[in-house]
Amino acid sequence: MKELRKRVSVVVVHEDKILGFEAIDPNHDKKYIFLPGGLIEPGETSEEAAIRETLEETGYSIRIHKNLKLYRKYDFEWNGKINDCETNYLAGALKSLTVLPVNDASYNKGVRWISLDKVDQVFNYHNDIYEPIKFIIESLSSGQYNQDKAD
Repeated sequence: MKELRKRVSVVVVHEDKILGFEAIDPNHDKKYIFLPGGLIEPGETSEEAAIRETLEETGYSIRIHKNLKLYRKYDFEWNGKINDCETNYLAGALKSLTVLPVNDASYNKGVRWISLDKVDQVFNYHNDIYEPIKFIIESLSSGQYNQDKAD
């Protein structure tokens, strides 16, 4: 049986790198690099969840870019379950370079900054994750969206 997960992921680009964290699936030890993100809690907006999850998973405080978001619905296997994911992909920017300590789930193995030229290799494990990342990176690099448009 699939488990519905209404969630958010945020693409944070800084100095030609994308913010992520390494995770190991507890069920079969497969390694991933994930974007910061997670479940949207009751009464929480996607933007609020993105800010909270990024801080919890990476220790970084961020702002969210307005009007740059994508939605995807897809299945993703994690910890022995098929998750029916409804994900809002947002773009974010660092508020500062200060990093707070991370106290997240045991599968979180630490922050990774991925060079933009490695995104194709690192996030190719699922097309409905990879495509929104590429779209947001391209939108940000086109100059259409910049740091000043983030709240």
